[in-house]
Amino acid sequence: MTSRLPPLPVGIQDFAQLREGGFVYVDKTEIVHQLVTTSKSVFLSRPRRFGKSLLISVFQNLYQGRKDLFKGLWIENQWDWTKTHPVVRISFGTGKFQERGELVQRQRREVDREALRLDVDLNSPSSHGRFSQLLETLSARGPKPVVLIDEYDKPILQCLEGMREISSSDPSLLEAHEEELSVLEENRQDLRAFYSCLKDASPEFLFMTGVSRLAKASVFSELNHLKDITWTHDYATLCGITQAELERDFANHLEAMASRQKMSLAQLVERIQKDYNGFRFATGDDVSTVYNPFSTCCCLDSKEFGSYWTETGTPEFLVRLMRGSGTELSDVEGRWLPISDVSSLDPSHPDVLPLLLQTGYLTITGWQDDCYRLGFPNKEVRTAFVEHLLRATFGRPMREIAPRAQALAKALLAGHMDPFIAEMKRVYTGIAYQLDDATEKRYHGLFQAMCNLALCPPALILAEVPNALGRSDLVVDLPEVCYLFEFKRDTDTADALAQMALKEYENQWEGRLLPDGSAKPVRKVAVTFETKERNILAWEAV
Repeated sequence: MTSRLPPLPVGIQDFAQLREGGFVYVDKTEIVHQLVTTSKSVFLSRPRRFGKSLLISVFQNLYQGRKDLFKGLWIENQWDWTKTHPVVRISFGTGKFQERGELVQRQRREVDREALRLDVDLNSPSSHGRFSQLLETLSARGPKPVVLIDEYDKPILQCLEGMREISSSDPSLLEAHEEELSVLEENRQDLRAFYSCLKDASPEFLFMTGVSRLAKASVFSELNHLKDITWTHDYATLCGITQAELERDFANHLEAMASRQKMSLAQLVERIQKDYNGFRFATGDDVSTVYNPFSTCCCLDSKEFGSYWTETGTPEFLVRLMRGSGTELSDVEGRWLPISDVSSLDPSHPDVLPLLLQTGYLTITGWQDDCYRLGFPNKEVRTAFVEHLLRATFGRPMREIAPRAQALAKALLAGHMDPFIAEMKRVYTGIAYQLDDATEKRYHGLFQAMCNLALCPPALILAEVPNALGRSDLVVDLPEVCYLFEFKRDTDTADALAQMALKEYENQWEGRLLPDGSAKPVRKVAVTFETKERNILAWEAV
């Protein structure tokens, strides 16, 4: 009889529940020890479902002296368990903050709950005053309190996510938009007042998590002693699962899933890596990428591949922001972003690229000087984001778009360019009204999105690929052949082919060998669009 596998912590955010229930735990306590012994006030940004709340629970139980929960972990014999501290834990991870006054009520409930648990009487009328009073009382009693704040930016981000696209011709929508902006500003001021007491309180340890670093919430301007470890080398793997941790701590689950899927262990690990690995939170060749822990545990628990992380939240706000700013898919993947633009978010004027990076839809795929190159971390994220983008473009459910993608894949994988272009024309016909006055880049973006949906995997799909002479519009690198696409509007294909020849786009793709030892073919394809018809006018391949 097969022994029962230890349960996987799907959705478990409480460290005590995880340890007492015998759930699999990836031991991060050596990094935790390094953090708490070298830092006093810390901020960490990570995408949702990346273990931020569980990490906060680890800190809470550590400072409360729960040695029993750390038995067998690295930190067990490295920590002074006789020294304990009162822990104040505040979370904005749940709840609605899009109505006026809701944030203040939530702040008061959080503080009053902690005051009751810690036996502190409060009499201040304001939520921020009660928070300050709680910390002062605890400090006066004895050991300084530890303060843990989870999802500190949720009241701001939720307001941003709820904002709708507005039309100046509809006064009611404009009024609603102004009301939403007013609530956002109120939330920002309430957060400023609430967090303002943290510096003067001087807690034993302060740890704050969120998805973004708000530039104008006055949190970081007033808490200028906060150490931001979001993109630092030492803490790049504090949240998430490394390849070594996956193969060590989930070995039995990997074997069980491989058996269920009738795959070899090596095949399974390769597939899971492509689907869920790839998140990078620091630069350097020695920095490991990490798996999304939620998706990985869900996959191994169900023994089925799926879009687990992306099903728990949608990037609709980010797609709207892309459309409103004229950002296309070709502007996202492979784009270089100055590091100075990464760390902060201005809620009044959110920039889509830093937001995509901070929320986990993009990750660091390269670096040079003071810039990061951005890209999708894995198949799960790429597919989900492209699907949302196409749904927003088509205004139709995915079940109506998927057959087009399947037809495109069938044609190009067979090397049949005529039916491939014919099917792509049907795609443009289906949304022609939305391409009125569209830029050339919009046509490119739709073409690229459909190729991503249809052909990735097995293809490597890249946009705006640079060489010494220029940039190739789109590369679709299939296992048996590489296609280079160049797009033009309101002209003939000769211009596109001439540009490809002049810029020598094919040079960096030639000379590669197929498994049989023959040279891998490189085909150049010129595609032209017509503004009047809002569709593909002509194409030519050489």
